[in-house]
Amino acid sequence: MQMRVAVLLILICLFPFLNPITHAQCVDQDPNVFPSQIWRCDVFDDLNFSNYQGYYFRDNWSFQTPSDWGWDSSPSEALGYIGCSVAADNHTISVKRQGFPLNADGYQIVMNQWDDDAFVFVDGQQVWSTGCCASGVSSLVWEGILNESSTVEVRMREYGGDSFLGFTLVELCANTTTYYLDSDNDGFGDANAAAALCNLVPGYSTNALDCNDSNSTINPDSNEENCNDLDDNCNGEIDETFDYPNQPYKWTIRAYNDISFTDFVGHYSRTGLGVHTLQDWNADGSPSMAQGWIGCNVNNDWHSYTVQRTGFTSTPTGYTLYMNDWDDDVQCFLDGNLIWSSGCCAWNGNAPIWSGQLDANSTLLFKLIEYGGGSNLGFTLIDNSSGCADETACNYNPSANSDDGSCYYPAYYFQDADGDGEGNLTVSTLSCNSVSGYVLNFVDCNDSNNQINSEQAELCNTIDDNCNGSIDEDLEMFLYYADLDADGYGSGAEQYGCVIPDAGVSGNNLDCNDSSADINPSMIELVGNDIDEDCDGNIESHVFSFLESDDIQLSPNPAKNILTISCGMHHFGKPYFIFNAEGKLVSSGWVADCLLHINVQQWEMGTYVLRINETSHLFQVQSN
Repeated sequence: MQMRVAVLLILICLFPFLNPITHAQCVDQDPNVFPSQIWRCDVFDDLNFSNYQGYYFRDNWSFQTPSDWGWDSSPSEALGYIGCSVAADNHTISVKRQGFPLNADGYQIVMNQWDDDAFVFVDGQQVWSTGCCASGVSSLVWEGILNESSTVEVRMREYGGDSFLGFTLVELCANTTTYYLDSDNDGFGDANAAAALCNLVPGYSTNALDCNDSNSTINPDSNEENCNDLDDNCNGEIDETFDYPNQPYKWTIRAYNDISFTDFVGHYSRTGLGVHTLQDWNADGSPSMAQGWIGCNVNNDWHSYTVQRTGFTSTPTGYTLYMNDWDDDVQCFLDGNLIWSSGCCAWNGNAPIWSGQLDANSTLLFKLIEYGGGSNLGFTLIDNSSGCADETACNYNPSANSDDGSCYYPAYYFQDADGDGEGNLTVSTLSCNSVSGYVLNFVDCNDSNNQINSEQAELCNTIDDNCNGSIDEDLEMFLYYADLDADGYGSGAEQYGCVIPDAGVSGNNLDCNDSSADINPSMIELVGNDIDEDCDGNIESHVFSFLESDDIQLSPNPAKNILTISCGMHHFGKPYFIFNAEGKLVSSGWVADCLLHINVQQWEMGTYVLRINETSHLFQVQSN
């Protein structure tokens, strides 16, 4: 009997309903005070609305938690939440408000959804309750008069699985108008959630144009050019085409996320007589990196693009087209006819491929396929009576009569010793042509390690992996303590780092004697030995007793497969809870019969506590 009492005393310290935590430990807010003219959602990390953790406010006439946190998530993830984190299961919430505009015709409270148990209180009196579960039922649960001093409270208890609560306050009147629920407050309502209201109230809209009322960035006023596989502007189409007609006397570059010119993703444009993509994006990049790009991201490899222009100024001597570089396959069409093509690859060939006359109706089209590696296309169209007249330019033409603006100049290339596509600022060369082993950027902070560059994810290794000037930033950090006796309980000074070492440390500092594994909060206090085995600050010198109901029997005890609980009639309809020795809830339910059968075959061997109707009962589970 002494052993059972000692074990129970240890477990009492672990259970929140036996040793409640005051709300001041998490937030400075009294959950018993009703807020005025606004809904406040109070959050509790237990099943009996006592372990207060935090709160948030909503001013909508309707209250819908799926707009605040995910179905299988936690209330502490709601926007504007203040307080401590709450687990996704085994929590409760209380939504309360005081003060409503006086209306002689009264109000209705309509329950839309709940999981698991739900309760409604008006002026402190319970007017409705139910068990698990319902969604979208729109059930009328109360009708009556509210005024400036009235209080309304709606509670929800979540055991496990999905967690949600939704209700609507409806104002009654002789003449109503149809309004639509606007849960995300973007000014657009949900056609599937209409309500007949006396007046437009917060959380509702006069229109029914929203196609996603849980996301305020999705509505008819949104920009569709997000490339996110969503109908952002609610027009029935997803990621609509970004294309536009050719503009005369301009080059239009269109890109595709395949090598067959079918999966169109965006475009940009350029003026002048030539196009050199190495001036628009890095050779190892893609067209979507170009300035002025409109559209979705393009793969660095396995893409294709076209460069097209209609409209040229006629000259007496015509034009000559020079191909400067390309990678991989390229074709050139004039007025729809193929005039030149080549496979991979060429760099700065500057070879003439065509000469002739162009006019306002002429169309030049280049089609390039990029398989892997570098992606680039460069060509120059020279007016035969003019050219690049700048002697410092890479393409200086000494026979040019006038400068046609086609000059291009040397660029700095930076060494890429580790081949990760990023260059070393300290080693560079100036060149008109690309240089093997060099790139056009200088963002690498360690050019001897290809796992360190701006594209890498930051790791917990005291190294600046992503070259942003910081070390181990934005990683989850942990607090831990030395555990010298390896009993799972730590002591001493706190330590802080992004990775908890595997051995010799603990996430708590609850050990009162870190030199003995037989002394820690999980141990059973022995009476009369002048040692504080369980680290509770007390040395037990006498035996304590506890209340145990005489009409509740557990058998067999210890149990291996099925635990049978028999109880008296006054326990019917009451909840029961079973906790392990660490205070974790492992099973719960309601007493619906005089005999309960619980399968414990898969439970871990050890001591458990049955809590039923304010009494506690110990039992053991043995392995098979």
